[in-house]
Amino acid sequence: MSIKKKITILFLLSLILMLALSFWLRSTNKEKNKQIVVSKYISSSKELLPLIFDSNTKALEKKLKEFHYKSIKELNAKTIFEKSLGVGTITLLENDQAIFLKIHYLDEEYIFFDTTQNIFRQESLITNLFLIFDIALLIVIYFLILKIIAPIKTLSNSMQSFAQGDFTIQMPTKGNDEITLLAKSFNTMAKKLKESFLERENLLRYFGHEIRTPLAKAQYALENKEYEKIQKNLQDIQKFVQEVLNMHLINAKNFHKEHFKASTLVVESLNKCTVIQEEDITLELKKDFIIYGDLHYLSIALKNLIDNALKYSHSLPITITIKKDTISVISKGEELKEGLSYYLKPFHKKSQKGFGLGLSISFLILQEHNFSLIYQYNNKNNIFTISFNS
Repeated sequence: MSIKKKITILFLLSLILMLALSFWLRSTNKEKNKQIVVSKYISSSKELLPLIFDSNTKALEKKLKEFHYKSIKELNAKTIFEKSLGVGTITLLENDQAIFLKIHYLDEEYIFFDTTQNIFRQESLITNLFLIFDIALLIVIYFLILKIIAPIKTLSNSMQSFAQGDFTIQMPTKGNDEITLLAKSFNTMAKKLKESFLERENLLRYFGHEIRTPLAKAQYALENKEYEKIQKNLQDIQKFVQEVLNMHLINAKNFHKEHFKASTLVVESLNKCTVIQEEDITLELKKDFIIYGDLHYLSIALKNLIDNALKYSHSLPITITIKKDTISVISKGEELKEGLSYYLKPFHKKSQKGFGLGLSISFLILQEHNFSLIYQYNNKNNIFTISFNS
């Protein structure tokens, strides 16, 4: 049974109970007030009759005033009590408005109305108004609860859709209550899981696609006993697997940060380059500075920029420049045909010189450190600059 149905059942039970209570209180109060008035009439008639017998008009008026009685000329009501007193009769009459006392003496007839009954009627009216207010409040609370739990139902439906593979689902986040905060948390979780699944899907798809070529080349070289090509293809496979592993570790934020000099980072990056000649690099140290980050992963990021510069440069050497808060890798070549963001996507383009992961890995590492990667093309030079201003 849904929460809405449970709340509706509780509401209906509460409403029925309140209506029954209202009816019972109204009946009880009405009967109680009736008994009070009847008792007062019977008791007071014992004092009024002698005054009527004696025709003591002044004393009668005084007594009526004392009892808060008012004389009535004519009345249309039913008899609820009657008692004969020999020379006279007392009768209690009732209509929809009140109860009345009628005293019959000889040929004279007196009808009195107890004005204090209005107090009972007012009290009964106030009680009824409170009960009506309570019922109205109960109805308002019911609809407010339905309004409050409505996002929970939406959240539940969203979670079911998400569990069935709809990663685009998003909850409305208007307001600032606990349910809205829960919806925001769900949206954040859904977005991160969506990104994670998409990354994994792309990784598996491209991994299967990209690894096929070096494996086929290695198999062909093995059949032809071309051992140098076998070794090169195996190195390509090893490099590819390492790059994919690096991407996974970067996403896991497996960093160990420390302070080190920019020059130390450059040296560490050059040491990671497998094939490099001293004459291929020109190092310009204009101003050394301190970096706070993971030396291992930042050196991978810079090493990938250096590798790309060496691969795609039209002429060597390439230049590595260290100056205030930046390290730049400069190489001769043609300007990038697409914007930098295109090349930062994993497997952006199959290349004869790589797998399209280098820049993506560098960008991820720098992004996790809150550092930025800047591309410029100036005087036929491709300039990739790491800015360490977080």
